[in-house]
Amino acid sequence: MDYGKYHLKFTKLIALLAFYIFPVCSFSQQKLTINAKLSFPISSKQVSYGVIMAKEAPKTLGVAYITENTFIISLEVNGAENYFFDINQKRLFLTLGPGIANISIGDTLFKNISVKENQSYREMKDFSTALASNLDFNLARQYRADKDDYEKSKNPDSAILATKYARYEKALALSNNIKLQLTVQNLKENPNSWNNADYLYGLMGSIPDSSILALLEQIPLEKKQNSWGKLLTYWSNKLTLGQQLPSIKVIDTVSRHIPLELKASDKYLLVDFWASWCLPCRKENPDLVNTYITYNKKGLNIISISIDRDENSWREAIRTDNLSWQNFRADAKTVFDCYLLTAIPSNYLLDTEGKIVAKNLDNKQLNNFLKNKLQ
Repeated sequence: MDYGKYHLKFTKLIALLAFYIFPVCSFSQQKLTINAKLSFPISSKQVSYGVIMAKEAPKTLGVAYITENTFIISLEVNGAENYFFDINQKRLFLTLGPGIANISIGDTLFKNISVKENQSYREMKDFSTALASNLDFNLARQYRADKDDYEKSKNPDSAILATKYARYEKALALSNNIKLQLTVQNLKENPNSWNNADYLYGLMGSIPDSSILALLEQIPLEKKQNSWGKLLTYWSNKLTLGQQLPSIKVIDTVSRHIPLELKASDKYLLVDFWASWCLPCRKENPDLVNTYITYNKKGLNIISISIDRDENSWREAIRTDNLSWQNFRADAKTVFDCYLLTAIPSNYLLDTEGKIVAKNLDNKQLNNFLKNKLQ
């Protein structure tokens, strides 16, 4: 699935979120039994298998031994997850939930796969098929590729590029609405599906937080114990409007490792996430500088948190872009873990208590907000 987050003004740099450690829940684990049959010769006598939790790198869980082209795996699980199986130096991915999964693997390219008995697999397959078969849903991907290709071409015409952006934005809005309708339909028709949290997370960044929260409330607590549900629960408790933004340790411009103070000293604090190598970030910086000049004396402050590894590139970008506010660096994994960023540039606007009043504002939206609040 596509975990990329769309930015209304610029193409964003997509980055996988790293794993976040969540509190252990009190729910009893479920059992998943995998019975797999291979319909082709296999050189190895064992199969490595593992899981890909929400926004996490693949994690190997163990090895299953093959007897008469059959292997069996038994797992304790908290819900539906994406599992992988390394067979003949190729990797097979399957979304499986509690219960039994009778898998038939018909060829070495994994084109002939049959999974019976496992409801989570069937539901996810139906959901993905419904989206893939919808021509309007797929227009956004097609138009984005066309826009990106043209933007990278030699001397792109600004008027043509603007037209391609507009076409993509319209298609993206339609695509998001189609996914929303299908997700709502699934929640209504099957509120106890182990996949509902996964479906819902796919809407992050494309619909308002309030809509995500309302839909999240419809999922029973037991069905939010898989990695996607825990990720959504963390987000709802820490990163939605009205919540106090969590703090991390950062490195300042004199190389001190310090805890970040995240609250406005006057009226509003914009916490901006960027990097020197991020072209959309650099394009936004001149507008952000102008906004700071206009509203700093009226109550706006800014801190920028870069995920740069190269200290010299970071310092040079600060000087070149005239970022006169406080600048910090932090480890990318730490930033992604804590703030669940899916792309940069991203931002949070905070009040004097450190509570989130707005998020991911482009420069026009930020100026409109400040114009109304800082007269």
